[in-house]
Amino acid sequence: VLSVAKLGNAILLGRGANFLLPGALHVCIDASDDHRTHNLMRIEQIDEAKAAARTKELDRERHRFLTHTYGKRRVESAPYDLTLWMDKLTIEGAAEIIKAALEDRFKLSLR
Repeated sequence: VLSVAKLGNAILLGRGANFLLPGALHVCIDASDDHRTHNLMRIEQIDEAKAAARTKELDRERHRFLTHTYGKRRVESAPYDLTLWMDKLTIEGAAEIIKAALEDRFKLSLR
């Protein structure tokens, strides 16, 4: 994570990067279990029961990783500058919100 961050202009997805890079824009992207399950059904071409079980397993894996690596029992909103709830947003809409936050935070022009 630190090696990629040193290169600059990177997007790091997960891996607790928000705990390692205090100067970065920290964005939490989340959705309801139902929304995430239906995304997995579509992406992995699996039925709802398998997707729901996979969603729960992914949550357990993420929890174990954060607990083991960073000593965090749960992910709280405090380490994030921005949280997006994807149940009501499109990917394009979320990207525009993140671009606006980057422009504001780092005085950039990404348009």
